[in-house]
Amino acid sequence: MSLLALALVLAVQSPAPTGADLDSALAGLAAPTAEARFAAERWLVAHLGRVEGPELLASLVSAVGEEPGEELYWRLGRALGDARGGLDLTLELAVGDLAPDEPPKLELEPIFDADRELRVGWEFGRRVGELALDQAIAGWRPGLERLPLVGDELELHLREVRERAGWRRLRLVRGDLAEVVDLLNRRGDLPAPLVLAPSLAPLLVQQRFDAKRISYGGPLEGPWDQLLRQVAARSGVGIEAVLYEGEADDELAWLRLVPRGEEGQESGREQLRRALLDLARGEPSKRGADGEQVIAPAARLQLAARFVAGGEWDAALAWLGARWWDEHDGSALAGLLEAAGRGRFDARLLGTEGLERLLVEGRRLERQATPNGVLFARLEHAFAALPRHLAEGPVAPLLLEGWRDEGDLVRHLRLGGLEAVGGGGAAGADLARAVLAGTAGGATQWVALGILGQARAVDPSLAGVQLGAPVGLLELVPDLASADELGRRLGRAGAVAPIAAALELDSPAAIRASCLAAVFAGDLEAASELLIGPLDLGSPGSWARCLEDPGLGRLVDELAAGIGGLVRGGELIGARAVLGMASLRAASRLPEPDPSDLGSGDHEPTALDRLTLLGGAMAPALQARLIEDLLTRGEASPLYFDLDAQAVLAAAPAGAPVRRLLVQRLDRAFSSPRSGDGAEALPALETTLAFLWARNDDQAAAELIIAVADVAAGYSGSGHPLAQRVLYRGWPPAPSKLVDDLDLLGGK
Repeated sequence: MSLLALALVLAVQSPAPTGADLDSALAGLAAPTAEARFAAERWLVAHLGRVEGPELLASLVSAVGEEPGEELYWRLGRALGDARGGLDLTLELAVGDLAPDEPPKLELEPIFDADRELRVGWEFGRRVGELALDQAIAGWRPGLERLPLVGDELELHLREVRERAGWRRLRLVRGDLAEVVDLLNRRGDLPAPLVLAPSLAPLLVQQRFDAKRISYGGPLEGPWDQLLRQVAARSGVGIEAVLYEGEADDELAWLRLVPRGEEGQESGREQLRRALLDLARGEPSKRGADGEQVIAPAARLQLAARFVAGGEWDAALAWLGARWWDEHDGSALAGLLEAAGRGRFDARLLGTEGLERLLVEGRRLERQATPNGVLFARLEHAFAALPRHLAEGPVAPLLLEGWRDEGDLVRHLRLGGLEAVGGGGAAGADLARAVLAGTAGGATQWVALGILGQARAVDPSLAGVQLGAPVGLLELVPDLASADELGRRLGRAGAVAPIAAALELDSPAAIRASCLAAVFAGDLEAASELLIGPLDLGSPGSWARCLEDPGLGRLVDELAAGIGGLVRGGELIGARAVLGMASLRAASRLPEPDPSDLGSGDHEPTALDRLTLLGGAMAPALQARLIEDLLTRGEASPLYFDLDAQAVLAAAPAGAPVRRLLVQRLDRAFSSPRSGDGAEALPALETTLAFLWARNDDQAAAELIIAVADVAAGYSGSGHPLAQRVLYRGWPPAPSKLVDDLDLLGGK
């Protein structure tokens, strides 16, 4: 260790400095030698964090006089910005909190020397505080003084950042701007925090009062950078990216949404400085010379706090923690919860008292006639990100203790925290079973399923549960939860599959969830009986009914998507076991069962066969029999009018004849005078290509592309939109990735 480092360590461990020590160090900043000035500055770096503001101002006046030089300003500001101990003193000085209640007016000459000294100290302290704040920001993220990236430069930079890392295809259906930003920050794979400019506060307040969830007129889909641009475009806001100087190259500090037209006007340093000063002052600053009334000041301060907390600056998070802990600042709490929801907790929250204070906030909401849904959501996200251990020990016992004495909202928070920390073992399982057997709401049951599932993963001998109010749970799908994830949670928790409740709801997503629940729980008989009993998918003529009855068609498509999820998740054997058992049961109920005689005319392909095919669980030999049925019977086969089924069969090992049929159908569509003809044929061919690429049959895929292009070339002058799409719009499209829905519970 160098002598300088050793001196700094000893300085930190030494008692608080005396007034004489401080006076001497401040005077040393104006010493005649550079060595003495440097030594004084280093002493101040080590000790200023333990100096009280009034003491520093008094020493400034006595040590430097009324007209300090620029170098002294600069050195003291740099020392305070680098000082250990946080941002408290820096921000106190910068906003003038240490000034008297009525500071002397600057245009008047003070009458008494005491007033003159007070004014000098106050002015000096404010300037030093501002310099120190800039120094602290530069020490955290150098290079923030530059203006943000906007426009084409921004788009190119974000694309490069995305391509350097792995990315998922995401989908977003609805939500107001604040909710969408929260989702993207917690689950959207962003490389840097996404923040909202405080000037967007009026828009956000208006959205909250207009509607809780705002539709975008259709799903938004794509990697995170494309999704972000779509959100900004449809919300009518602009995007900018703030960069800082990383070790090797510029890196993203944060992404920011601003009112359209304000992009790129304020450096990252100025954004952060303004937010911190507004929070320290307790009111948003007025921009412009006319001093207009600031709209939605409380919302602006909350946005400022969320920005400061979300920026991953530990010193700023600790300062917000102190403001909430000591002054019960609501804006600071909003910022702390913003960070906690992403797994960054202020140290004060990681203790028994901190956890209790968060529960107190929940109880306060419980007592309100109309609880603040935004604050509750932030508390929910914070509890869902709790670590397994606090300073005093494990979290689970603290969450379990007193649970029964709480109201519904706080019970939900405790359960969310319990799921986050591992479930709480057998005691947590008992609690989860009690919740699930009762009448709790769907969201609370969802969390309880996660707790019971974790406990049973450790000890499979633990009992499952019979749901007391399954309808509330099933109503979460498909809008608020994934049917596949709900089925997985039900199965892992050992819950009896709520088949009867799903059928009563008549919801394809709920039926899918209950069917998968039975599969995951190992109850293959219940799953297979559902398919051929109430749903009647194994009866003759049921495939044709899928095409005639939109409701049955949607149901089979929904179930096929669930089976496909099993297959992609490595559960092909389980999927085939359920479908095979259902097929045998269906065959046993036929007057003259002959399940092996598929395609002979004595046995029509059934909806169960269609489910097996579209779910990706059909063996190649059975696919070949379906192809034979299609080719032999033509329009008499239910497959002839089912382009979804043909798209899958066309990619089978024996699927070349089906590919030719699809190309012929496209040819007929191009020659039709109706421009809408062929709207289904081309997507079916694109699906076939995706399947061919997935099984690495590149030769068959190339031949199909050439065949489609040759057909389209024959109609190049027709103006048919599909022909134009094939010839001039980069056909075929790249195969799409699996999509993760950000809106749904249980997402990644």
